[in-house]
Amino acid sequence: MKEYFEKRPATSIAEASDAIEKITSIKRSPTQVREFLPRTGLRSLKVGYVPGKSVEREKIEEVEKYRE
Repeated sequence: MKEYFEKRPATSIAEASDAIEKITSIKRSPTQVREFLPRTGLRSLKVGYVPGKSVEREKIEEVEKYRE
């Protein structure tokens, strides 16, 4: 399983849970998958986000000034 996840890293715990079920035909809860991945030497990555554009005039001016 470690080789599978190294070649095809899961983007979420739910996706990892589905992959484990397909490989082993044993269904595991998300909590069990979260505990299993670090024991195999894998880890979950924290995902970030890009904030949306502001609608406040002051903030827009601040961003434009920063860009210059």
